[in-house]
Amino acid sequence: MKILPWHKDYSVNISIIDKQHKNANAIVNDLFDAAQKKNYKEIKKLMKEFIKELQEHFDTEEKLMKEYNDLNFFSHKLEHDRVMRKYEKINDQIQKKKYPNITPEFFESFERWFKNHLLFKDYKLGAFLKKKGVK
Repeated sequence: MKILPWHKDYSVNISIIDKQHKNANAIVNDLFDAAQKKNYKEIKKLMKEFIKELQEHFDTEEKLMKEYNDLNFFSHKLEHDRVMRKYEKINDQIQKKKYPNITPEFFESFERWFKNHLLFKDYKLGAFLKKKGVK
């Protein structure tokens, strides 16, 4: 089951960013399935994967923002840093437990953050990069 099905409206029309968004989204959906099945080993594995994918994605966006001198870099990076701290803390807690559980709030929080971040940060970044000729 997908907690957050991919929708074409999530696209920012920058191929690497869209690919990474889809990957993170797929991991969250897999995490939801693992949580529903109480597959604790899979939950731990997927949380590590989620953190890695999220960090790689943020690094990609930040590199592009620096490369093209995006004036919104600092506010966007602060948001990335805040979110990474939040999810790294959750991951640390999960990795320490024998029987980790992911609460429904985790998925609600991710969905809310993902959609807001797209709306207020990533759509603007996508439009900015398009003007610079990035595909």
